[in-house]
Amino acid sequence: MKEQELQAQAAMKEQELQTQRYIKEMEIKAKEREMERMAKEREREMDMQILNADTSTMSEKRRALHEIAYSEEEDIDRSSIPITRRWINRDREAGHDHLFQDYFVDEPVYNADIFRWRFRMRRHVFLRIADALSNVYPYFQQRVDATGRRGLSPLQKCTATIRMLAYGVGADAINDYVRIGESTTIECLEKFVEGVISVFEDEYLRKPKLNDVQYLLQMAEGCGFPGMLGSIDCMHWQ
Repeated sequence: MKEQELQAQAAMKEQELQTQRYIKEMEIKAKEREMERMAKEREREMDMQILNADTSTMSEKRRALHEIAYSEEEDIDRSSIPITRRWINRDREAGHDHLFQDYFVDEPVYNADIFRWRFRMRRHVFLRIADALSNVYPYFQQRVDATGRRGLSPLQKCTATIRMLAYGVGADAINDYVRIGESTTIECLEKFVEGVISVFEDEYLRKPKLNDVQYLLQMAEGCGFPGMLGSIDCMHWQ
């Protein structure tokens, strides 16, 4: 019994010592955390002082520059500065005539194969798109302005758009040929996309049915592309 009591007392003392050591360790860690917090607080205060000093300096510099700029503006007589908009006479009528003679007369300068290569479609397909858009949207109709000049034709607007889509070029790449400015070309592209989706969506842009898929696969296999569902000029296909 005495041995058991001694062992129990020794275990209790050992537990008390462990508890005391644990408490001391916790106190030391708490002091370390407090010291770290105080150090960070001092660093933050120093950073704020530096930032405030820099801000005040920058504010003084900014105020001085503003005063200089304001004094210079007062010396300028703005009424003497003409506000003009740059205008370029692109001779859009000649652009339409040139385009029409190159591709759309009975005996054009460039034959059907060249048209197919440059427009990425046959001429009758292009004309169908241009006619459909001009019949539905006034934007693609050629009108006469107040001075009696002809506006841009649907052939010019559709050609500019198709060239951008076919070659992936910028809006100003066909300015010198079609005679359309960059901003107008971008507007043509937006109107063209909206118009094609609206006019041809039900017929050509619907989801293919099972019979359509089988027909497309048979056509592609006959052309030497088994398993191809669709392609863009046989360059990108899936």
